[in-house]
Amino acid sequence: STSLKESLALIDSYAQDIDSVAKKLSVIDTIKDQFPIQDITSDLKEQQLLEGQIISIEGKLDKEKTLLKRQENSIKLLNEVPCGDQFPSCKFIKDSHQNKKKIEKQKVSIAEIKSEMKVLKSTLRSLKKRDLESKISKYNEILLQESSLQKSHGDKKVLLSNAQNQKSSLEFKVSTMK
Repeated sequence: STSLKESLALIDSYAQDIDSVAKKLSVIDTIKDQFPIQDITSDLKEQQLLEGQIISIEGKLDKEKTLLKRQENSIKLLNEVPCGDQFPSCKFIKDSHQNKKKIEKQKVSIAEIKSEMKVLKSTLRSLKKRDLESKISKYNEILLQESSLQKSHGDKKVLLSNAQNQKSSLEFKVSTMK
């Protein structure tokens, strides 16, 4: 059986442990209050959206470049025919004449897509520099640590309560012995 002195030492030890854990939990609460998790999560969603848009626009750019190549190849036909521009409605070179009219517009379209892509990639780079996924991961680690400390805090309170009960029991035994 434990002595009254040992019970008091245990109570003191548990009380110190509880105080230490409470201070750590307080620090975590402060960190959580100051950590802009909603902003970071929102920015990460924006980053993921941008990545999707870039992939989509890259596909669109590839299609437009392919169309431009076809138009350029079609226009080359006009250099090979002896009649030149004399018969724009000739069924063999009709498309080539139409493509000749469309090619400048196609080049402008590609330039606009490239410009849009450049802006999106620049925005994406600046978001990626902020290392959002790492920050969210660190925040989640803090939440896990908080959960563990809360459990420990509860366990220590139970141990303290048991030690206090044991102390009271010993004091009662001592008082009845007198």
